[in-house]
Amino acid sequence: TGHPLVMGRRTFESLLAQFGGPLPQRRNVVLSRSATFPAYPDVAVFRSAEEALAALHDEPMIYIGGGEGVYRHFLPRADRLELTLVEGNFEGDTYFPPYEHLIGSTFVQTAEEPHDGFRFVTYDRRA
Repeated sequence: TGHPLVMGRRTFESLLAQFGGPLPQRRNVVLSRSATFPAYPDVAVFRSAEEALAALHDEPMIYIGGGEGVYRHFLPRADRLELTLVEGNFEGDTYFPPYEHLIGSTFVQTAEEPHDGFRFVTYDRRA
């Protein structure tokens, strides 16, 4: 916690619906092209990923929280992937973009923590 979390507008709206507000103890950064995005405390809104990155340039670590378009935009820039891999097939409307083709060539697995029904996996970019 404490590191900025960059997300798209719909992901932010889902957090509002689920938790009643922005995630605590971190800077919530929302990417939205809407000129009428409502103001929330502790939430910074940027019209592009480049604007957000410029504003966060001093941050040692930035987390990307989705949705799919935001993940797709930042995946080529990522130094680390921290994924929760859930077992099973589920219906949904948002997906993490394909990344498997990058494992081995661009990223190498550095950690895995298995749990019942899911696992946390960390991949780091090759030097």
